[in-house]
Amino acid sequence: MGASYVWATEGVRFIGSLVLAQEEEDTPRLRVGHGIQGIGKGSSATFGVLEKGFMTSSGSFQGFFGFSNRSKESHLHGLYGVSFTPDGPLTFGFQFDGHDGHPFVTYSQDQFNYGLYLVNGETLGLSFGWSR
Repeated sequence: MGASYVWATEGVRFIGSLVLAQEEEDTPRLRVGHGIQGIGKGSSATFGVLEKGFMTSSGSFQGFFGFSNRSKESHLHGLYGVSFTPDGPLTFGFQFDGHDGHPFVTYSQDQFNYGLYLVNGETLGLSFGWSR
């Protein structure tokens, strides 16, 4: 759970998610939530995604796909993304929010993470988060 400040709209948006089913060896994790779709635009949306991770000798891969329903649009959007975390604190990835694609890199330390997004491949975005 948390909040996000969106400079484009000068507003604060509630964000959060809940895991309805944990990932098992043969099944993905099911996550639902409410957050921002359209990074940089600030549209709020509810979403549901399936997530699956894979360990390799060089690190871990994570993938997801699902759907979101943006508050300002009347149709569903497909979502997907992939990330790679080598041994260490960095994660490299790409996510598609239904309209645009966004490469990113994050740095994790304890329960905190800091990130840089290239919004639609053009504009720099910053992120900060924490997990329990």
